[in-house]
Amino acid sequence: MTEINWVEEICDWADDCKLSDEQIPRDKDGLFAIIELNLEFFDLPYLPNNIGDLANLMSFIGSGNNFTRLPESIGNLKRLIQLYLDENQLTSLPDSIRNLERLLELDLSRNKLTNLPEVVGDIPNLSELDVNLNQLTSLPDAIGQLGKLTKLGCGFNQITTLPRSIGQLTHLTWLDLGSNQLSSLPSSINNLIRLTYLNLNNNQFIELPPSIGELASLVELDLGNNQLTNLPKCIGNLSCLVELNLDDNNLTSLPDEITQLTELRCIYLRNNPNLIISKTLEDFFQTYDVNVQTDSY
Repeated sequence: MTEINWVEEICDWADDCKLSDEQIPRDKDGLFAIIELNLEFFDLPYLPNNIGDLANLMSFIGSGNNFTRLPESIGNLKRLIQLYLDENQLTSLPDSIRNLERLLELDLSRNKLTNLPEVVGDIPNLSELDVNLNQLTSLPDAIGQLGKLTKLGCGFNQITTLPRSIGQLTHLTWLDLGSNQLSSLPSSINNLIRLTYLNLNNNQFIELPPSIGELASLVELDLGNNQLTNLPKCIGNLSCLVELNLDDNNLTSLPDEITQLTELRCIYLRNNPNLIISKTLEDFFQTYDVNVQTDSY
């Protein structure tokens, strides 16, 4: 496409979408000058096929529109650092997304994605990925290639299993897997030694693997709304834990090893109708001034 044609196409798109000259300049120099583009909640139906010609774009916020697809040319935005496309109607991603070599933050939450393509694993510098509130049933094996990822949000999907490769995300500090259909975790989860936040709320766990006790940096662990009948003794190894949510399970007792959690400040135990708290734990909660939320406390 000639230089004149791509400028005209973007201008025609801006006119069609009733975007002002301030939002989208109608000249080449003005288009090249765009570094940040915020089109949040403009109710836009589509993006122009040559969006990738905005060569200096570093941040694109396209949240809250009606995009059903992304143009292949989006992969030409070599300087892009932030890409927010939450609250759209996306059902798939173009393969060219792998070319966003400088991308740090990618928000695809609240769309209609049924799978993440393997090419997502080729975005080398990605540090934050949000795919909450989609229709995913799994994560690709290539997710493990995102070696710089620190934050991963996958809540409110239909994920039934996690790939073993998730254990390769050794820089991950924040992991949200709440409101899925998980009943087990891969043993490789023990490699996530930097993890400080783990949400497994509203899944189908009956028990936890021993590897959970190796997540020594955990500060907050949410296990509410599962089907747990007991906790492994290794829970006592989580020496940094400050908050533990066990609401809405089937617990009948808690391991005394919880007394090793001397940083614990809040534990939620509501709606475990058959739970009996030992005298050892009662004394611990009182000594360390732990805020205990139960049906009887």
